[in-house]
Amino acid sequence: MHAPKKRVTQKLQECLVVMKGKIKIDLYGPDKKLFKSIYLAIGQVLIFMNGGHAVHLLEDSEIVEVKNGPFVEDKILLE
Repeated sequence: MHAPKKRVTQKLQECLVVMKGKIKIDLYGPDKKLFKSIYLAIGQVLIFMNGGHAVHLLEDSEIVEVKNGPFVEDKILLE
């Protein structure tokens, strides 16, 4: 158990779990520049702590995404 506490975060952390299929993730640094692409398949997990990302489905896929909240519309489009 965790004691109830007010928790304030400044950054969004996300986790992707591949349940089915294969995906490609493009990883972007705080400067919005692509620095790495990785591939994930069924059963693999990726946690995003900083920067940006783009998800490409390489085949029919199911992905679970978990984020810390509360949800705030704050997307910055990468060009």
